[in-house]
Amino acid sequence: MTEGNLDKIIKKIYQQKVEWIKEKNRKLESEYFDKQKNLPYADSLYEEGGYEGVFNELKQLSENSKFTEYIFEIMKTLLFSPAYDYMFKQKLKADIFVSEPVHSFIYPMYEQKVKQSYNEVSVMKENPNLEKNLGAIEKEANIYMEVSSLLYLLYSSDFMFPEGWENLYLGTNQELLQILKTSNRTIGEFLEELVNFKCDLFLQILNQNSKEYLQKVEKLRIQKQKEVKEHALVNFPLTYFYDHTLQDFFEDRYQYSTINKPSSLQKKKIII
Repeated sequence: MTEGNLDKIIKKIYQQKVEWIKEKNRKLESEYFDKQKNLPYADSLYEEGGYEGVFNELKQLSENSKFTEYIFEIMKTLLFSPAYDYMFKQKLKADIFVSEPVHSFIYPMYEQKVKQSYNEVSVMKENPNLEKNLGAIEKEANIYMEVSSLLYLLYSSDFMFPEGWENLYLGTNQELLQILKTSNRTIGEFLEELVNFKCDLFLQILNQNSKEYLQKVEKLRIQKQKEVKEHALVNFPLTYFYDHTLQDFFEDRYQYSTINKPSSLQKKKIII
């Protein structure tokens, strides 16, 4: 099927938002990690302009295969560190949770929302409402960047809504909440896509000729996806803790388990 003009516009606006986010976060992360000298690679994250800068530096190094082990270890620390993904969550905090979205999770939601209201005629040059329609499509992109931000905030807070979260999304918090509630997506589904997002970043950096390390990344992907399946909240809705307490959670674990056996309640916390 040929890509239509609407598809191109949706994609272009989305990509422009993503690039703006990445550029903004170079400065934010550099300033943040300059004050966090106790963290792994903090000096490099400061000097190179955050995660994006370090990734660009590693990509250049990857052209020389002798650095592959070095690159692999840095990437593993930055994207899959111990202590419940401590380093990546520090990045999210530095970005004020407005980080590059998990594209496979966010983009289809944004695209579907736009296509519910607009079609090819909506973006034809001859359409008298063209500018208005383009503005509305861009507004939807902004909303879904905020949806992504809220998901990262929840991820960093064990999917509980931290006190004052609404103040980060003044004017849109209820809309964001409704989008997540009606998406019918689970915490496990988001975590699966987050693992894939990180592993795909990994693959973009590594020397593509190094089959050994490409295989190591795929093994890491399998390992982390297995951890997702063992996560205590894997089958719970994304916004479960908006309307429920921890006590509710302990009572509901059996209800949300796909395997109705007592052993299925013994879940481990994820580290991704």
